Amino acid sequence: MLPSKAKEIFNKEKNEFFSDVANTLIENYILKSNLVALKVLFYLSKGNIKSTGKNKNLYTFKIDTIVMSDFCGVNKKTLQRNIKKMTETSITIIDEKNKSIEYVSVIPRAKFIDGTNIIELGMFEDIYFMCKKAVSRYTNINLTNLMKLKNKHSIRLISILEKISQYDKHVGKRVTYSLEELNGIFGTNYPRIAEIERKILKPIKKELDVFSKKSFIHQVNYEKKPKSTGRPRAVSITIDLIINEIENPKKEKNRAFLEWVKKIREKNINEVLLYHPEIEANLRVSSKGLLYWDNGHELNATKAKEFWKWMYENQGKLLIQI
Repeated sequence: MLPSKAKEIFNKEKNEFFSDVANTLIENYILKSNLVALKVLFYLSKGNIKSTGKNKNLYTFKIDTIVMSDFCGVNKKTLQRNIKKMTETSITIIDEKNKSIEYVSVIPRAKFIDGTNIIELGMFEDIYFMCKKAVSRYTNINLTNLMKLKNKHSIRLISILEKISQYDKHVGKRVTYSLEELNGIFGTNYPRIAEIERKILKPIKKELDVFSKKSFIHQVNYEKKPKSTGRPRAVSITIDLIINEIENPKKEKNRAFLEWVKKIREKNINEVLLYHPEIEANLRVSSKGLLYWDNGHELNATKAKEFWKWMYENQGKLLIQI
């Protein structure tokens, strides 16, 4: 076998192993950690944070706690408390191929420097790249929006929606889970489907509809042949993927402006929009939708655009009723 081929096979096996471990890593961590710890993990792995050095396979990151606290939406004390807890929390990595079990802290080292806002965090090289690979699957939400999430279960469901979106074209973008499976996914122990729907799925949907490109609708499934004559028992929930159109505030504002201009052009043809004392003329809109001065004074396209914007922002000063 050629050395290049051997290296290709090795890298493929390594990537497959890293992918499996990375998926397990993030899933277990989401179940066991609170939302602040998850945001720290995503901030380090998905943000543009560069290592300041490496010693014995341990990457060191120097981070401004004020910037990080603001980005994660918590105060400095809360951030420090959660990072300390992360140094004390271990994850389990099972390598079935080599038949080994390893317990590792995601952040084994955290150093807060008195008198400054700087914190030094250390992560083992393998763990760091596993984390980066795991969070790279979250392509349907950007880091800024992810930091706005208030529910850690939202992050768990995002990964499920990402998997559903990758189904083949001829396969429905949906998945069905039993009560036991849902409790396993979210790390809960609810006795009834209705509680998971009310306490987990509905709050998640409210968040994802605002912050994520992908969201979902769900349907509660009931047993087909009830054992009693009462209300049938809920046995599972089907989750269907839907695509959200997240509005860009600038685009939304521009769309409102264009709709306003269109309305004026249609309903206020040749009416006096405003009087300009320096030009000594009224500003009107022609049947072709163009602004003009009624004394024949020239009004070029650039100036017309400026007047349209001014009028939109000062509608109360116009001589027409809108």
